[in-house]
Amino acid sequence: MATKQAMSPLKGKSAVLAGIALVVVVAVAAAWFARDKPTAAAKVFCGPDGRLTSIEPHQSHRSYCVRAFTPVTGLKAGAPVTFIFDVIDDRGATLRQFATVHDRMMHVIVVRHDLTQFQHVHPTYVAASGRFTVHDLVLQTSGPYRLFADFTPVGAMAGPDGQPLGVTVPVDLEVGDHAAYRLESLPAPSDTATVGDFEVTLLRPDTLRAGEMLPITFTIRRRGEVVTDLEPYLGANGHAVTLREGDLAFIHSHALEDRAALQSGKLPFMVHFSEPGRYRMFVQFQHRGAIQTVAFTLPSVAPALEGAMSGGHGGH
Repeated sequence: MATKQAMSPLKGKSAVLAGIALVVVVAVAAAWFARDKPTAAAKVFCGPDGRLTSIEPHQSHRSYCVRAFTPVTGLKAGAPVTFIFDVIDDRGATLRQFATVHDRMMHVIVVRHDLTQFQHVHPTYVAASGRFTVHDLVLQTSGPYRLFADFTPVGAMAGPDGQPLGVTVPVDLEVGDHAAYRLESLPAPSDTATVGDFEVTLLRPDTLRAGEMLPITFTIRRRGEVVTDLEPYLGANGHAVTLREGDLAFIHSHALEDRAALQSGKLPFMVHFSEPGRYRMFVQFQHRGAIQTVAFTLPSVAPALEGAMSGGHGGH
């Protein structure tokens, strides 16, 4: 008769430990493989509020959101980051066809929320994936930032001037430790600003009012001499990005094609403020191959007169 051999306590404990180890190994392996699954595989849509959502919205117009493939929190101040993103519409589809506007398919503007820092950069694009990459983006100080993706979809609806309407989509970034930064107040309004050897003077209406197209002109001098030989920058004589304090309402304007003004050292813009408030204006121009950026705090924009019409994309 076969006899049943009893398992020793030591052997029984070893078997239990081996079983636990096997479960741990399987769990770790499953977590490892799950890690490599792209988080973007989940169906996401662009909601009416401009935020990503898992619920398909039903809208009468196209809307777009930035979907980031790079973390938007925990970014290190002063360290270069490769920021990768695509643009999706309210049907969850990745947008792949972009019109080239002012020499680029995508303009990326990055500012700190208190408007103390400003960058205008241009990502590379891979049509097969629909993804854009901003290489070596450096956010110098800790704080909350906003990145604006500024683009024009192919086939976009035309505006009053007959040109396709551009789209500007924001995404917020958190840089550094919250305890390490303090948001600064806007500098006082001034009609002069300097950058390097350049002195730029602002000419504007006495009253800036929302709801109106307003002439804003800059006179540019270098070492006291009026500059009359500005070079085209991104298909325009100059660019201006204007942002409202607080909500960072965005206006991107292009200098007028006014040859006589340029020859007299003036850089003229027409700017539409859709809402009252305080604004910071970042003006860019190119001279002898170098791009210059100068910033102005504008006097408070007054409310629109009753019955005034609101405008669109502020210069696009």
